[in-house]
Amino acid sequence: MQALSVSHRFQAFAARLLLALPDSLQRRLAGGAPVERDGYTLDPQVQHMLAMQRRMRRPRFQDVTVERARREMDVNTWLLAPSTPALESVRDDMFPGPGGPIPVRIYRPRGLAAPAPATVYFHGGGFVVGGLDSHDPVCRILAHEARCVVIAVDYRLAPEHRFPAAADDAVAAFRHVAASAGALGIDPRRIAVAGDSAGGNLSAVVSLETRGDAVRPAFQLLIYPAVDLTMSFPSIRSLGRGSFSRRRRSSGS
Repeated sequence: MQALSVSHRFQAFAARLLLALPDSLQRRLAGGAPVERDGYTLDPQVQHMLAMQRRMRRPRFQDVTVERARREMDVNTWLLAPSTPALESVRDDMFPGPGGPIPVRIYRPRGLAAPAPATVYFHGGGFVVGGLDSHDPVCRILAHEARCVVIAVDYRLAPEHRFPAAADDAVAAFRHVAASAGALGIDPRRIAVAGDSAGGNLSAVVSLETRGDAVRPAFQLLIYPAVDLTMSFPSIRSLGRGSFSRRRRSSGS
């Protein structure tokens, strides 16, 4: 992760303080009234976080270069990241891949006996942004809370690498974990796949592509996965504005 500027560090400190306030104060700072959509009430912390994001006036990804969007993704994540737990070890490595070595980051929580359960994690970011640094806090928390080894995969991104580069890397990384389970100190019967958004898509792809393998994912943790290209579900319309979802950007129109 690139070093955060003094301004970014101050913003991160302030954001964490504000997001720790009681729900009633968070709603008041976010505009007062609860936000209700489709019979559900938006969580006060999420409502406040969205309001802070608007006030920061950070550029939209579609309005900047790919390089800047990637930097913004990393910074935005760290601005809002919670405190992360201490782990036994975090190390970077390389796995063999169809387009060259695939960077990975391996997280091992304290006191975890081998052979341990594991989760192969694929980050989100629309297949264009995101990486090991943007999702480092998520992977640390997942390793600690789920009591498993987490292997984060830095698959190839578009537009430099066209489809199916990301999917090929995801499948190759999972198969390498399965083949190297002993060396990694993990149980091949307890390897999960997980990911958010584009990473959820890749998790589902891995599960489908390895159906005939001796080692298949024990389960999938799909976090708002991109698994429907019709963009026709009611929620894409009702939540297309004022939330993290962007129907116009997602649909490519």
